[in-house]
Amino acid sequence: MKSESTVINKLASGVHNLKLSNLPDDIIKIAKNCLIDIFGVTFGFTSVVFALTIGLVNVFKLFPIIQTILKYLGSLFLIYLAYKISFSKSSNE
Repeated sequence: MKSESTVINKLASGVHNLKLSNLPDDIIKIAKNCLIDIFGVTFGFTSVVFALTIGLVNVFKLFPIIQTILKYLGSLFLIYLAYKISFSKSSNE
C-alpha cells in the first residue's frame, strides 16, 4: 500500500493526493474509480503548466525586462532563504 501512495504522490498533485492515497483493496474499484482520477489530475496539471508556459513565453517576448526583473528577484529570494536557514535555531533547542 505504501508504494501505491508514493506513485500517486509522484503523478498527481494537490488535493487529490488525499483521495487517491486511500485506494481500496479491490483491484476492479481501483481500475474504475482511481485510475481515471490519477490520469485526469496528471494530464490536467500538465496541460495547465503547458498553457502557462506558452503564455509566459509570449509575455517575455513582448517585455524582456520582466524576465530580467524576475531573475534578480528570484536570486534575492534564494539568498534570503539561505540566510534564514543558516541562522535559524535547531529544532532540538
